Amino acid sequence: MSRRDDDDLLAPLRAQKPPRPRGDESGRFVSEVMRQVALRPTPARAPPPRRRALWFSVSTIFASSAVAAALLLGPRAPIAPRTTATPPAVAAAPAGTVRVRLTLRAPDARAVAIAGEHNGWAQTDCRRADDGTWTVELAVAPGRYRYSFIVDGAFIGDPAAALAADDDFGGKDAILVV
Repeated sequence: MSRRDDDDLLAPLRAQKPPRPRGDESGRFVSEVMRQVALRPTPARAPPPRRRALWFSVSTIFASSAVAAALLLGPRAPIAPRTTATPPAVAAAPAGTVRVRLTLRAPDARAVAIAGEHNGWAQTDCRRADDGTWTVELAVAPGRYRYSFIVDGAFIGDPAAALAADDDFGGKDAILVV
């Protein structure tokens, strides 16, 4: 096959294909494409997922597990938490703070801690007494604080607290007013 035969065969294909821009034409082509892209509306972006939504599902699993365990194990010693404020004269506290004792009766618990606004939601371990009562003493400045007990890894509000508020995860936080 000669070059002339190739040109004859390729002629119909060349007629279908638009010519390539050359020289200054390619610059105009790119400019026109970029102008068209800039005119298109920017698609709306979905907000980033909230971390709390994940925590809600994890806390729901813990709560569901706790309810299932309670139903399977049957009646046991009831969890009867108590919250008492120790007068400042009885327990010395740093100046400008009040010593508060929080207790929770959970004889079957392996570990109990407390977390709240009073310490930036860091966990403070509670001490276990022989009767299954868990106690922690805190020195807090006068104010209003949300808190929860953490029993074997699950957050629970203090049922004995006089005040409670939604914790944004489907549970309740106790409120301590000092």
